[in-house]
Amino acid sequence: RFERSRVLGNLSSYLPADVAEEIAYTLPNSSINAHRKNVTVLSAGLRNFSAYGESRPPEESAALLHYFFVRTTEIIEKHLGRVHEFKGDSLLAIWDGSDSVAATAALQAALVMQQTMVDVLPQHPPAGLEPLALGIGIEQGPVLVGSIGPAHRRSHTLLGETVTIALRIQDMTIDLAQPILIGECAARQLPDQHLQSQGSYLLNGLQTPHTLFAPSQSLRSAGK
Repeated sequence: RFERSRVLGNLSSYLPADVAEEIAYTLPNSSINAHRKNVTVLSAGLRNFSAYGESRPPEESAALLHYFFVRTTEIIEKHLGRVHEFKGDSLLAIWDGSDSVAATAALQAALVMQQTMVDVLPQHPPAGLEPLALGIGIEQGPVLVGSIGPAHRRSHTLLGETVTIALRIQDMTIDLAQPILIGECAARQLPDQHLQSQGSYLLNGLQTPHTLFAPSQSLRSAGK
């Protein structure tokens, strides 16, 4: 019993708790084990981190990423979300549901994340490099969540157009010089947030234009 508890605890440090429990108590197989659900997706990434890392020891880059992941995870969980994965210099987080409660929680988490990282990220990079910054994209909709892959090497994944849109919206924070951008589905659930339309764009790899919005709070912060 102690050994099982320790294995579950170790798995939970790498995966969401419900996924870790499923893995610990279910025999692996090579079938698709996934289901649809409606969620709110937040994608956050450090801009210019790759170029920054070129001129820094790997230990320094790791320390910055470690702080980013630890602090943003605390903020996301405080706002009742959960981190789905860390990947490179970015993370993907979700809130259950595609309603105003989930959208508001994701936006509030994004605003706190931005303010926190502004106070931490180095603002005086080496000559020729852009300063580090945090870009965040938020969208809502259906996803497929679960495990895929062969029995001896499973992968827990989050798939669907909603995820792709959130990732592409995060990329657009660079082009539009906005720290936080929100997709139109999530924006419809935030009528009281005084969002400002940034126009309609054909996101990279997609075929349907999407209207993007920026929260007024982030606009004021960016102008300081």
